[in-house]
Amino acid sequence: LMMNDLKLICEQRANLQEERMLDREEKYFINFYYLGLPDPNKNHIFKDLTQDNGFYTSKDFLPLVAKSSKAGMCACHSPLPSIRGVVIVLGAGDTAFDCATSALCCGARRVFIVFRKGFVNIRAVPEEVELAKEKRCEFLPFLSPRKVIVKGGRIVAMQFVRTEQDEMGNWNEHEDELVHLRADVVISAFGSVLSDPTVKEALSPLKFNRWNLPEVDPETMQTSEPWVFAGGDIVGVANTTVESVNDGKQASWYIHKYIQSQYGASVSAKPELPLFYTPIDLVDISVEMAGLKFINPFGLASATPATSTSMIRRAFEAGWGFALTKTFSLDKKYLPFEAPGCSRSRGSVGLSPTSGSVLTAWSLEPASDSVSPSVSAPPLLALCLSLPQNK
Repeated sequence: LMMNDLKLICEQRANLQEERMLDREEKYFINFYYLGLPDPNKNHIFKDLTQDNGFYTSKDFLPLVAKSSKAGMCACHSPLPSIRGVVIVLGAGDTAFDCATSALCCGARRVFIVFRKGFVNIRAVPEEVELAKEKRCEFLPFLSPRKVIVKGGRIVAMQFVRTEQDEMGNWNEHEDELVHLRADVVISAFGSVLSDPTVKEALSPLKFNRWNLPEVDPETMQTSEPWVFAGGDIVGVANTTVESVNDGKQASWYIHKYIQSQYGASVSAKPELPLFYTPIDLVDISVEMAGLKFINPFGLASATPATSTSMIRRAFEAGWGFALTKTFSLDKKYLPFEAPGCSRSRGSVGLSPTSGSVLTAWSLEPASDSVSPSVSAPPLLALCLSLPQNK
């Protein structure tokens, strides 16, 4: 309903082309571009090489693997791509490690993960790196690709040069230190870029940086044109999906602030959601249970939304009526060798972490100190403490 009230237009499969160039005459007061980087970052040495030659980019390879990894989703059958022999994966990000482990699943005999910098510069999450180690992938740091050797229309080897970081932090390549690796397949996972000229033309007159991405203020997500905002991969700041999603949240406040400023309205310096107030807010939806009054019947329960007092405080600020915490226990009954989390009851008695309820990292004494600020700010809020049953 709100989307209809705001007259939000949803258009699918739309292409950002020259005929859709940024133009304020189109009656769009604000433009927010939230784009991914559609093109693989491909080294010039791989020019004219295709899958028939044994060369893949991550954007070619992973979709082929994903298509066959959902068995039973449709009547069609999509087999895994057949990868044989030795595979070289170029890159040290999450995508590169995905390609490496997927190549083993597709039949590769051996996989080398080759990257320009050292182990301390690996950008992938530790879980991805550990999985690659468990799968017996080989790691080759400090190597930069220099040449692809092709015989009979197939890749047979690659040539690399050694890299080294100097005292100023710059990375240098030593052309006299060559490394020759035999390979049957090469997968390039050097990230993504914006290279489509039609998209660049459509984003005119935005200014681009040296990475061919729009110049964006990382605080406001505002581009060189004050009425154009951007987020996601096209900004080049976010490294994860969560950070990309936060770009939209970050930009929303400054978009609101910009629009208000165009009409002379004052906006607080602290970012906050604009409030809505209608006659329906006058309806009393409070409930009473066991002598406790709740401002509304909507509350949080257990671990996921109520793990810490800071989470509960933010929930109260957002309008939730009550919170049921995880189980509390006395410090003197707390077993220090038990890990925080869930533990099954083993029949012990008294107020201990294992007496018929789940174990929590919260103990009663320090929790009571941190709980009080949570309920003091908003009125008529209740915090229900879950205590273990006493046998």
